[in-house]
Amino acid sequence: MIIKKKEAAREKLHGITSLTLAHLKQLQMTMTVFHKSDIFPKHSHLHEQGGFVVNGKINLIIDNKVHTLEAGDSFVISSYVEHSFEALEETEVLNVFSPPRAEGG
Repeated sequence: MIIKKKEAAREKLHGITSLTLAHLKQLQMTMTVFHKSDIFPKHSHLHEQGGFVVNGKINLIIDNKVHTLEAGDSFVISSYVEHSFEALEETEVLNVFSPPRAEGG
């Protein structure tokens, strides 16, 4: 399967754009595009989530601890762990979810 960026399904969650780049039975890949000062509020989900900061700078908050991530950094979040994001500048994050999110496909 090939998905061109311009053809990717787009959704807005909390005002933040997410593009679905791949959606399989056990895996989903998205690109989340944050604008400076965007906040994705604290939440948790059954999905394991891995991410890679493609460009920009963002805070990932887990257990009230702030982790500042820059281009080239990556993260893993286990199922049901509460987390949030705060963009410090224009930022793109490539995310992988397993199992796939229901709303993203």
